[in-house]
Amino acid sequence: MENSPKSGFPWNFTTVVTAQGYCYVKAYKMKWDPVLKKSKRHLQRHVGRLLEDDRIKISPKFSADFPEYSGDDWFWGANKKPVREAEYRQDFPATPVPAPEDEDACNPQATLDVGLTWYAMQVVKTAASVLISTKFLGRSWAKICSTCPFTNSPVAEQ
Repeated sequence: MENSPKSGFPWNFTTVVTAQGYCYVKAYKMKWDPVLKKSKRHLQRHVGRLLEDDRIKISPKFSADFPEYSGDDWFWGANKKPVREAEYRQDFPATPVPAPEDEDACNPQATLDVGLTWYAMQVVKTAASVLISTKFLGRSWAKICSTCPFTNSPVAEQ
């Protein structure tokens, strides 16, 4: 059995998110409670802070108590335990990032103003202005607005 005294009671790990949005890694051991007849947490230790890139900043006290966790970069692995960087990169390969010269090609705002999207935006703007002007200024104003090339409004055609 995994939590038997011969195996040394291995540590389990979990994450805790604070009210400020910081995420911390905690280690705990489970122990059988014969009165309640269920397992409950026996010991709990603060491991360190979990950063945005899944790297764990190990606390000095935890690394002093457990020297096997000091020195290397530790990451929050797929198995919900601290793992070394090589195992983390094997589980989560790096995604390619566009080169700096390709950033203009990936810019959505630059492509928004061209092509069909730009034309659709112009149609909506013009149709809305024709309908508003017809309601408040009468049909003669709508005929003036119908000279716009983007107007497909039935009001402007009358």
